[in-house]
Amino acid sequence: MRGCFIFWLIGLMATTLLAAPQQWKNSTALEHISKVQQRSGPLNDLFIIAAGVPPDRMVWLERKLASIKLKNLSEEYRFSVLSSQQLGDFAMVIVAVEDPRNPLFYETVSLGFCWKNQKWRAAPLPGIFSLTDVGRYQKGAKKHREALELWVHIESKRLQELGERTLLKALDQKLAKYKQPGMPLRDGTKDEAVEYFMQMAQQKDTVGLLACVLDDRYNVAVGVLSHKSVWSQLLQKNFTYSILPDVGIDGVVSVGVYFPDRSPSQGILEFRLTMSEGCWVIKIPESLKSRIDGDFPSRLSQHAHLEPLNRKRVSNVKSLILHSLSKISVESDRELLEKLLVVAAEQDFHSYIQLIDWKVSFLDGGLELSSGELDKRFSSAFELWQKLSVKKSSIREYLYEDRGDNYVLCNLVRYSASTPLVLSSQPLLIVNNETSWTLVPEFTLKDDHDPSLLSKQKLAELRKHIEGAKSKFHKRLLQKAVDGMSLVLMPLTESERPQIIAFYNGFIKNIASQKLEEALGCMANTSKKPEVLLSTVGADAKRWKSPISHSELHSVLMGEKIALIILKETYKDNTSIDFIACPVVRSSDHGYRIFPNYFRYEHGRGEKIANQNMLKEMETSLDKEFNQIYLKLIKKFTLMVNEEIKQENGNNGE
Repeated sequence: MRGCFIFWLIGLMATTLLAAPQQWKNSTALEHISKVQQRSGPLNDLFIIAAGVPPDRMVWLERKLASIKLKNLSEEYRFSVLSSQQLGDFAMVIVAVEDPRNPLFYETVSLGFCWKNQKWRAAPLPGIFSLTDVGRYQKGAKKHREALELWVHIESKRLQELGERTLLKALDQKLAKYKQPGMPLRDGTKDEAVEYFMQMAQQKDTVGLLACVLDDRYNVAVGVLSHKSVWSQLLQKNFTYSILPDVGIDGVVSVGVYFPDRSPSQGILEFRLTMSEGCWVIKIPESLKSRIDGDFPSRLSQHAHLEPLNRKRVSNVKSLILHSLSKISVESDRELLEKLLVVAAEQDFHSYIQLIDWKVSFLDGGLELSSGELDKRFSSAFELWQKLSVKKSSIREYLYEDRGDNYVLCNLVRYSASTPLVLSSQPLLIVNNETSWTLVPEFTLKDDHDPSLLSKQKLAELRKHIEGAKSKFHKRLLQKAVDGMSLVLMPLTESERPQIIAFYNGFIKNIASQKLEEALGCMANTSKKPEVLLSTVGADAKRWKSPISHSELHSVLMGEKIALIILKETYKDNTSIDFIACPVVRSSDHGYRIFPNYFRYEHGRGEKIANQNMLKEMETSLDKEFNQIYLKLIKKFTLMVNEEIKQENGNNGE
């Protein structure tokens, strides 16, 4: 009976479609979703809403749509049109919603559209045409609306069930890859299965985590998506962990976790395991379940859910972890130095800790560490970690390396493309303990070390290098840019505009990728003060990565020997707009180059003083002809921006 009704309904739609004023296009629905995600204006800009809707109803509608957007139209979701039907001036669309981060998520959302004023406008509520008031006095309109609402009510349920079955079938195929012969879940020990679970968490592999569990899939799926959940802690790399020695708790694998920057900092997770179809199935600890209140550190401090034998060893977890950790074997000094750069860049504290030997001392004869010395080494390791892993220092490299038979003494510097004038030095010592290279975290430049390993002379040489590292580093950077004061500039033609834009986009790409030296290779130094060029490229890096403003290439003004790249910088709170002119030249020997003599549109006194100082220095460093051409272009730039601002103010009714 239901099938006959559907055929009748579709037949009715097909006959009416011939009289439709505008053929429906599915892309309209996807474009509407994108506008909803980016919404910045009133509801009437996005939806067709009847004029007589009372204010309290509009408040309710605003809240309802905000809830729908959060649940079904998040920017992280993927959308595809499953089915659509049109009757006259009305269309109904069923859209599939999937979350690439959550393999268990599948929803359908129904969107209604009305043809009015020569375009399709969305109805505000899913699956119905209420509050639109479209076609109220149009013959047959009510019948069309009701038919579409009935169709979408039935069809969306069918497609939802079909989509869920398809999703689960695809998920089973994905999960099978994690349970193949030789994998820890099938052929590993209990400890290896739990270690695999922890690795999947560190790799943020949601499907891998789901493969490890059975009844707890909901807790896993919900947990890994919430930034506020306890899972968000396990997905980070700012802690260390280890499978603890078995103390005879039947069916339980205990994992010690230590968060050096949290309080409470340590705890134990108890994983219970069973076998199902030849594979290990992990039951996650109570403290990881989403129904439990409180943040992760507070849950760890509540030991009531732990087995009595584990409660006794919670206070000693840090030492147990350090003794249980398997040190990463490193065969060469270069390999260890490179691994240090990687773990610092990835904020991977767990891997960093495994680059350190926790058994013997290296600065006083290689004696075995006592428990007190172990704590001191860990404190030193964490203090060093905080310096190495500073996020704003996104570029790290070694500027000095002194090698002995069983040690390397070096200076690791940290800086960023946005602050190239700021250079932080960190002296490091790595040693060979006969089986592997290891980091010595307690090393300092003091003279109280084992003289058979490090002489006072070696330490003095490193101190001297660090004192002069900043000036040598900046000199090396400046050598990447050509000398703009001695360039022979070539005439520019209008036909070069595309090449100039492509050149500047390449410069921005280097900046965005933190490739400071490549970015400086696109520039020319026109100042006798080295900090001018480095400050300019640093300001460019900040501009193109700013969280509070959006920069774009607005236009190009062509001059005789100079092209001005005009940048438009719009602040996201719409408080102001800046325009910046960046000069680009071409020389016979070096091709296109950017001069750091940027001119900012003068909104007020601050920009005016900065521009005057820049132009004054140009007069002393660059020839008269260049200054004349530049000033002529700056006048054009100022007039152009004045006119644009005038037009924008006019459009805004000012």
